[in-house]
Amino acid sequence: MKIITSLSSARNNGQRHGKGEYIFANGDLYVGEWNNGQKHGEGKFIYANGCYIGQSKNGQRHGKGEYIFANGDLYVGEWNNGQKHGKGQYISANGDRYVGEWRDDKMDGYCRYENKTGVTVIEGYWKDDLLYERSKGDQLHERSNEIKSRIIESEISRQINPAGSYCYG
Repeated sequence: MKIITSLSSARNNGQRHGKGEYIFANGDLYVGEWNNGQKHGEGKFIYANGCYIGQSKNGQRHGKGEYIFANGDLYVGEWNNGQKHGKGQYISANGDRYVGEWRDDKMDGYCRYENKTGVTVIEGYWKDDLLYERSKGDQLHERSNEIKSRIIESEISRQINPAGSYCYG
């Protein structure tokens, strides 16, 4: 990206360094810390399709931060090289939320899905965004065979159409 406007800047060997505010050619705005020409440290990046507030490393979302999507969805948690990675919460605009562990931008590890009233609907272990093993005592206990069938169908659909959508529950 080419920077068209420098609102404030510090330079180190001709590269952005320290705190600064920049407007990019596409209209995106970054306010925060730079290190040798890359976003690095605390900052706020406003995109056309959302906003990230948090830590960056070597130009990528990295560490703790929040991403607000244009549709109102929100992710609050840990990032690694620009992807959701570690502990976090994905809260949809309607109030439903996934709380748990993420890896490479996907639910991976122990997660629970809560509806907008806070009732846990699905709880268990996830792998690559798919429910792998449910926990005992959640509302799926009586529907586990139905859910397992849907997961198998989703996996088959995913192999046939990688861009397809999935439904759990």
